Amino acid sequence: MVVTLAVLTQPPKITAPASKDVSVYLGRPVSLDCVAGGRPKAQISWLLPDRTFVPNGTLMIPAANFSSKGDYKCIASNAAGADTVTYRVHVAALPPVIKEEASENIKMKEGWNVYMHCTAKGEPLPFLKWTIPSGEHIKPSQFLDGRLFVFPNGTLYVRSSLPTDSGKYECYATNAVGSSKRAVQFEYNCFSVLKNNHLSHTGIYFR
Repeated sequence: MVVTLAVLTQPPKITAPASKDVSVYLGRPVSLDCVAGGRPKAQISWLLPDRTFVPNGTLMIPAANFSSKGDYKCIASNAAGADTVTYRVHVAALPPVIKEEASENIKMKEGWNVYMHCTAKGEPLPFLKWTIPSGEHIKPSQFLDGRLFVFPNGTLYVRSSLPTDSGKYECYATNAVGSSKRAVQFEYNCFSVLKNNHLSHTGIYFR
């Protein structure tokens, strides 16, 4: 009796990704999937842009930086053969842009509460701070002297404004690729009259 033993093998086949070009903003996470069939089960490894190998099915970059860009090759292999697919990772960044006017002059009335807005966008998310006439810096969620406060959205609040609050207030928005600035010249005017107890400028609100 002759017994024929057949060993069935199948070379790996990587499931094609929806796109081989992957864009990610600076500082954001990105994951690259590599799924392959085959018999026996395929072993997955990655060849990174710096030519190092990583044995893993899903490649995770927790926070992309400019050195993360490049070609990432997934290699699926078993005894019957191998298959590869290459992802190209692009890392992008946007310098900060402040929504409100870059410079503005306002006249205040003593005792009024003032809100100076500074809304910035960019990638990575910009870091905001205000510089007041005395040269001191105020960051979001920080109080100063119990009268000045910066909200998390970048708005500077001045409670019960005084003549001594006069001067230049500057908002700075910065991230890894640039910066932007907004300046507000704050002047005390004892003769100002606010219609209906409310006056609104672009980015400035009184109460």
